[in-house]
Amino acid sequence: MGIIKLIYPALVVNRRAPANLKQGDEIFFGGNLFQCTLPASYLNCFQNVIVSDIGVVVKNFRLQKKLIACYDEDFKKYALRYLGKVLFRTKRIKTDNTKTYLLIFDNYSGPNGFFHWISDGLSKLIELKNDLDNYTLIVPEYFKNEKIYIDTIAFFNIKNRYYIKPNTSLKVEKLVVSDFIAPSGDFHPENAIKLRDFIWQNCIDKNESVSANNRIYISRSKASRRFLINEKEVESLLKEYNFQIINMEDYSFREQVNIAYNARLLVSMHGAALTHIRFMKPESCVLEFRKENDSKNNCYFSLADAMKVNYYYQFCKCHEISNVANNFDLTADLNELRKNIELMIENSSRKSTITN
Repeated sequence: MGIIKLIYPALVVNRRAPANLKQGDEIFFGGNLFQCTLPASYLNCFQNVIVSDIGVVVKNFRLQKKLIACYDEDFKKYALRYLGKVLFRTKRIKTDNTKTYLLIFDNYSGPNGFFHWISDGLSKLIELKNDLDNYTLIVPEYFKNEKIYIDTIAFFNIKNRYYIKPNTSLKVEKLVVSDFIAPSGDFHPENAIKLRDFIWQNCIDKNESVSANNRIYISRSKASRRFLINEKEVESLLKEYNFQIINMEDYSFREQVNIAYNARLLVSMHGAALTHIRFMKPESCVLEFRKENDSKNNCYFSLADAMKVNYYYQFCKCHEISNVANNFDLTADLNELRKNIELMIENSSRKSTITN
């Protein structure tokens, strides 16, 4: 492996505390300093590697771990499975050795990987957008059919693509691939703002009718799992405060961006819908329903900080479905929710007054 260039040097990020932080809850957000160290990120070139249909790279019979999105404990669990599939259970295809291939998707990109594609895939692509004509982009075949991939890749005007079929691996003589700009679930502020501005430029329509309401609740009722058990009661309360209840699945990506852009207050349960924090304006407010005493799932706290969005949280009673892949349902306390909503409205009004 050779390094082509440094994308970002290592960075210490000092995050703002949640706007409604309760005394003693600091431990759930990384401690009193709310600090995170992001490693340096590089654009790399590999010679003679194998690329699988889920974006796993193998060089000399070894997985390139730093290009795989997972926790260390997950890597130990799945490493042999990944390696075995690439080496023994996929059809091997040799690519054109006159071309340089670019890989920007990973094992969490999809299908149905909205958060990871936006946060990890597009965060790499935005750093390379001026050089894309030099490469042939490797993408999974499902990118042809799912709207989120069709729409977002179209923004970059990528001319050369190679669609890798399921259960296929590619033998690539020259592969260019970026490190994660930040570890999955963390965000480099400069990169996050660069991507936000690019998406705004391609999507924002100030006359977009679906975005008229600036108080939004995003429901997970059309998701396959992870639900708010008392959602009807939660929705009734939010309607008292003029919240619009929506399912993001009902809108195109462009419309989703406009909804987030115009939202002054946004509420949702932990899940991919909160990826839309990326497209909110600075000093807007988001409230996340989280499972009680959760110190692991801080990606939306981190994202809100990177986007300069005021982050609120509410720990909820957890009904565990299984202990893997965040498979749980939640019940939100309505009295606590009312207090949080009124605090968000009060703080939002105060900031608007100061700004004006």
